[in-house]
Amino acid sequence: MYMCSDMYVRLLFLIVCAKLSSSYKVSGSPTWRSSNCSMLKLPGRDINPLYKVRCFGMSVIPTGTLPPVEIMDLSGNSLTQIESRSFQFCCASVSYTTWLSFANNFLTKVGNGSFDCFVSLKNLSLQLNSLVQLEAGTFHGLYGLETLLLKSNLFKEIPYESLKRLDNLETLDLSGNSFRSFAFGDYFSQKNKPRSLKKLYLADMDDLNIHKSPESCCGGSCRTYYEVLDFRQLYNVKMDTELFRCYHIDNLYFSDFPMLYEPSILDALRCSHVNNLHVNMGGEQAKQRHIHLTDASFKGLTYQSCNETIVRRIGLNFAQVTEVRKFVFSNIKGLEYIDLSKNQIHRVDPEAFANVDNLRGINISHNNLQSVPMIKYTYNVTLIEYIDLSWNKIFQDKISIGIAPKRFKSIYSQTKSVVLAGSWFTYAFADYGVSALESLNISHCKIGWFDLGHMSQLSALRLRVMDVSYNNLLEIPIDWLKYLHHLEYFDFSGNHVVYNDEVNNAFKHHVNLTCIKFNQVLNIEQGLNTGIMFSGLMVKQLYFIRSNIRSISSSAFTGSVHLRLLDVSYNKITGLEKNIFQTNHLLEELNLRGNQIRVLDPPNTFSSLVNLRSLDIENNRFLCNCDIIPLQQWIIDNLYLTVGRSRILLRNVTCFLHSSRSYVDIIEWDSEALCWKKATKIVGIVLGCLLLSTACAVFGFSVRFQALFWYEMIKSKLSYHKALPRNRSDVYEYQAYLSCVPDSVDEAWVVRQLLCAIENPPYELTPMKLCFPSRDFKPGCPKMVSAANNLRLSKHALVILSKDYVANSWTRFELSMVSEMWRNSERSAESLIVVYLKRHGESLVGVERLPVLGVRRNAWLVWPTDVADRPSFWMKLRRSLAK
Repeated sequence: MYMCSDMYVRLLFLIVCAKLSSSYKVSGSPTWRSSNCSMLKLPGRDINPLYKVRCFGMSVIPTGTLPPVEIMDLSGNSLTQIESRSFQFCCASVSYTTWLSFANNFLTKVGNGSFDCFVSLKNLSLQLNSLVQLEAGTFHGLYGLETLLLKSNLFKEIPYESLKRLDNLETLDLSGNSFRSFAFGDYFSQKNKPRSLKKLYLADMDDLNIHKSPESCCGGSCRTYYEVLDFRQLYNVKMDTELFRCYHIDNLYFSDFPMLYEPSILDALRCSHVNNLHVNMGGEQAKQRHIHLTDASFKGLTYQSCNETIVRRIGLNFAQVTEVRKFVFSNIKGLEYIDLSKNQIHRVDPEAFANVDNLRGINISHNNLQSVPMIKYTYNVTLIEYIDLSWNKIFQDKISIGIAPKRFKSIYSQTKSVVLAGSWFTYAFADYGVSALESLNISHCKIGWFDLGHMSQLSALRLRVMDVSYNNLLEIPIDWLKYLHHLEYFDFSGNHVVYNDEVNNAFKHHVNLTCIKFNQVLNIEQGLNTGIMFSGLMVKQLYFIRSNIRSISSSAFTGSVHLRLLDVSYNKITGLEKNIFQTNHLLEELNLRGNQIRVLDPPNTFSSLVNLRSLDIENNRFLCNCDIIPLQQWIIDNLYLTVGRSRILLRNVTCFLHSSRSYVDIIEWDSEALCWKKATKIVGIVLGCLLLSTACAVFGFSVRFQALFWYEMIKSKLSYHKALPRNRSDVYEYQAYLSCVPDSVDEAWVVRQLLCAIENPPYELTPMKLCFPSRDFKPGCPKMVSAANNLRLSKHALVILSKDYVANSWTRFELSMVSEMWRNSERSAESLIVVYLKRHGESLVGVERLPVLGVRRNAWLVWPTDVADRPSFWMKLRRSLAK
């Protein structure tokens, strides 16, 4: 009843605040601007947007209005207190806030109801202040709060009443305060604790006494679960016995291993269930210690009266451990994984892990071991999953993990996975005492060759995973690989393999092989053709990283029909053929990163990859030009960001933009603008060429006769015809050249009237020879050639003008040759004689298209229609021809 009435009161208060702040501006009120606050609109909401507020140099909280705020960052200011009415004028705006920070201020007081308006708040930070106490109603109304950070204040205690209504609280950080006593059950018992609390931080305190609350319970419904309990950097700490009884703790952190020697701490872990116990070094004094693990180190965890203590994983990283002696971890119930990495261990006793019945994994990597330790096998152990001895200082001539003294069964004989990466072996061999071995990692060991002895016994091994990467091997060990019939994963990358024809038959006996890795392959620069190598195999993953491959043939992956992942990144591939993946229908991931591909045609290259889900073509040499528009469009059509969609996941694909000398995202690149300009230029050039061609054609058509005339003139001058002297009447063969419309009425008039009157005159008149084309042109000689030659051999040009003369192309050609002779000063204008045959009823002929005829228009001789006037016409014509 109280909760309902309280919610109604708060709802009414929010309505009133909304009325008061209904007239706010988006940029904030002047009061907030005067406090040096910036407001950033958050993406994702165009309608009813939310903002992020960040303020600097503020000593008091402003009293103005605000737009709807989702994130409010008031950290790093000079605030000294938060009053109960600090946000009353912007109550409606901060009701959207989910993240609020007052970190790194000078706060000494937070009043009751200070956060009543923050109804949606999930994260609140009050760390790095000077708060001494919290009032009972400080966090009143924050029902949805999930994270509360009170780190590095001056709290000596936290009242239970201040946290009792935070039912959804998941993370509480109380580190770096001044607690002297902390009642664990006050906040974390089933009766009173916030129900969802998962992470508690009580680090960085001195002289802390952690005790159980009388209200805490254990058993039945009281058993609780925590993801993180952090007690790092606690000095002189005391804990009640069985403090964590009935608690399931996923990760429990301590910062100094010697503090586990304190009986109170080990007693507190009794009857608890810890999945991961992390112990790291803390403080400068602790770094000077050298710790030897003995059988008494974890003795407190094996308290006989409690059968419920379970620690599944112990991690002693950076704990300065130098030696692991016998029976250290014996009888720790439920212990499955032991992590001793990143210490200074130089010796491990053979019985160090004895009587650890549920042991599954041992990690002693990054230590100072100088040889592979011989660890005694525990007969109650069924099968070890892994032993990691990588990155020690092991210097041996050979691997000897299976060799053990008599009556001593090595733990490696029952181990699935052994990691020896980073050691130094001159050569390697397989020991047949490790028949259970399924995974062997001997990468980075500088191995140059293998000495396997009786290779036929290798078939008894169940080895499925083998990593011999980054050694000094020069060839694939074909001679003994054929005996490892169970091999599924083979990593040979990082060596200096010389590619030859024998490599194609290296894996023909491995029908279960699914993953192969190569790189730095020599003699493969000309191209990659692995169709023979993997034909008939079940290879699903194939890596050829940094193999100097320049090209891939179309049949390279023809035999790899089961291929699902192909990685040919960081090679020198310049392009892919269209049908290269035509048989790889199951391929899901393709990595082409870091090659030299400039142009890619995805619709044709990837058309058969119906199951392709991931494609990486980043860091290639794509140029931002119109040639990559098909690739850009294909990326846009096939891009997806969520795994649930049935499209292709593409990494960031960039292209080089010459204008800015930088790489831009190929999707964001505006191809339309650039290609439109380029297309406009191309269209302009094409149109210009068309216009120029048209102009040239028109010009050529208009001067075609002049061109032909000059061509014939030059040709005649270069031929056997000699140039004739000018201004001498006896050198002309003809008195005039007749120009009339051929095969017309005009030509008939010339034959009937003109030729008879001029060449065969009556009485005793002197005959004149005329050049009549239809009669005097030489047979077999081109007509234009004959016209040009006869014009030069004629003293005059006699034009028989009529209505059809202007429209005839041949007569126009003859006139063009006459005009060219004028320009060449071979003839004068007086050499042109025009006889106009005017029919009855015709108007005068327009000679605008033939300006040559208009030069001597006043001197035209008109054929008279009256017979009586014709003798005078002939006399005038003879006088003109005689000049």
